[in-house]
Amino acid sequence: MDEQKTPDTMTTEEMLAQQLELQKKQYLLSRITAVCAIAVLVITIGTAILVGTKVNDLYSASMVTLGNLEKITTELTATDFQSLMRDVERAVKTSEQAMEQVNSIDIDSLNASIRSLRDAVEPLATFFNVLGRR
Repeated sequence: MDEQKTPDTMTTEEMLAQQLELQKKQYLLSRITAVCAIAVLVITIGTAILVGTKVNDLYSASMVTLGNLEKITTELTATDFQSLMRDVERAVKTSEQAMEQVNSIDIDSLNASIRSLRDAVEPLATFFNVLGRR
């Protein structure tokens, strides 16, 4: 067995021993291959489960979003934009008119009126305060 013998020069026992040794190596390699195959299968199943749950979550979220989009689309279809624009124009005109009225107020005259009212009421307040102390 030390030197390489050809099958013609080997005895039956030597051939069987060599065959047994090769079968042991094949058995060991078969076990290693089986363990690797099982590991790959476990990793593949785990990955499939993780991806499956993510896809399911994504699908659920997209269905909710699609439902919301359908609701919004229905509401937008039912909206009368011409009427809405007329209402907005009226509101703008009304606010412009209100601003014109506010701007037309003479602040100086208003302040002068307030001062003259204060000047007129101040003596009365003093008079009533003096009466109230007795």
